[in-house]
Amino acid sequence: MNSSNHLKYLHPKFWPIWIAIVFIRLSVMLPQHIRMKLGAGIGKLLYIFSKKRRKIANINLALCFPKNDANWRKHIIKQHFRTLGQAIYETAMTWWLPDSKLAPLIKVEGLTHIKNALAKNQGIILLSAHFNCLELGVRALHIKINQQIAPVYQKNKNTLLDSIINKGRLNNATSIIERNDVRKIIRTLKQKKLIWYAPDQAYSENNSEIVSFFGIPAMSNTATPRLAAMGNAIVVPMFIRQNEDQSGYIITITPELEHYPSDDPIKDTARFHNLLENEIKKSPHQYLWVHKRFKRRTGLQDIY
Repeated sequence: MNSSNHLKYLHPKFWPIWIAIVFIRLSVMLPQHIRMKLGAGIGKLLYIFSKKRRKIANINLALCFPKNDANWRKHIIKQHFRTLGQAIYETAMTWWLPDSKLAPLIKVEGLTHIKNALAKNQGIILLSAHFNCLELGVRALHIKINQQIAPVYQKNKNTLLDSIINKGRLNNATSIIERNDVRKIIRTLKQKKLIWYAPDQAYSENNSEIVSFFGIPAMSNTATPRLAAMGNAIVVPMFIRQNEDQSGYIITITPELEHYPSDDPIKDTARFHNLLENEIKKSPHQYLWVHKRFKRRTGLQDIY
């Protein structure tokens, strides 16, 4: 946060954010089961007061899991909001928890896939998605492989939160990349470094096409194959989720995408969606359903 903005953020309208940050900063050192109980409490409040987001989640789940009934969706949505609340603590853990306390909570499946990719001495795109505990992924994998990873992020509309979040990320990364800074993404990959990239949300700018997601037409980011080609990069999918008992986290790394990119970015994006769908099915409540995944579909009805 630069000095010119410092006094602005002392305005009373920012005090609730500062109070919340101080409380979470002080309580993040509590044992994991207490952190998760506190986060679940926040999640209950979010569920109660977020009627609009509950509706969005219900629409998304009804589209993606049409064989499941309303009772199943209600259960998943409640669990989803629990993990949203817990994600606040998981983000704080990413920023402030020492390696010695975080490392025992992490299990990595498929670690050999990233080691094989590193041996090729090229840039690597860690292709990921918006699971609720996503902030932990980069830090946790960094601990396991001892390699710096630059996350690609989207700016937060709240400038104070954006400043706090980016400062927290830089506690454990030498670089972060704003998602529209394509030149920096390409430069980082050409320097044979790793970036974390999650292109799974609705996207309506350049490099977007309608691609099936759970069998539903969805406006999708098709930039990944172009970035891989321009940066001469390997693409390795990785995802993170909570253990079912909330005692820790599982990072799943799948094999490098072979023959990627192809000459068809829509086909490449559909390939990613297939991997993502399989990962979501393992624990449906942990994916970010409160996002309008099926918005901005040119020529199609607004379902929200």
